Amino acid sequence: MEGIPVVEWDTKRVAGMIGSRAVARAQILICIVGPRRHVAGSADPGDPMRGDVDAYVVAAFGLYGGPLMPRRLQNLLFLLSEDEPPVSDLLGYRPYHYGPFSGAVEESRLHLEGRGMICAPRGGSPAMSLTADGRALYGRACGRIDGTALLNLRAYCVLLNGMSHDEMLALVSLAYPEMSAKSRKHMESQDLKQSIVSLVEKEKITSHRGAELLDVPHIEIMNEICRNAQKARAS
Repeated sequence: MEGIPVVEWDTKRVAGMIGSRAVARAQILICIVGPRRHVAGSADPGDPMRGDVDAYVVAAFGLYGGPLMPRRLQNLLFLLSEDEPPVSDLLGYRPYHYGPFSGAVEESRLHLEGRGMICAPRGGSPAMSLTADGRALYGRACGRIDGTALLNLRAYCVLLNGMSHDEMLALVSLAYPEMSAKSRKHMESQDLKQSIVSLVEKEKITSHRGAELLDVPHIEIMNEICRNAQKARAS
């Protein structure tokens, strides 16, 4: 964001749960605006950013770098909450129809939309982005968040960026089956292996992590990648 100083972070330790090479190689730019602290709420009733939940939602929209669907926002902050116990306590995720769901995140999203901080583009898409007013809150939102949490949030933004909806559902439902029972059932009618192999090809997860998620031998993943490469060359 213009006028906000940034610092680079090394992310080699980030995203161990998914074995992500793409995230591990990324150089993360994180805004530094004042001291990192958790604040229960805003003293100003007119402030559109009421507390830490709103700060995480604004930061997620700002760091993602493009429109966010509600389900992708939920999964993004859920992955963060798995790494950060204070965030987990704050957001309170629970199993829901097609994956983990936080009522606090959904309420914040609706609040920020109502205050004109985020909006959907014209054309009927439910994907939303920060408005000009929302971008003005971004630096202050980052300033409310612990530095490590902000680092991990940016890393998960890098991870989910470029994933299709089915790839995201496959990853979360296989990595967290206790949170995504109906999502896993939904995905059974599709090709889970195809989604996971695609994530390996995109370098979103390692081939070993893909084999672990699918509970198949590693060679099976490698053979599928070779077959895909041969089909691509033949076409």
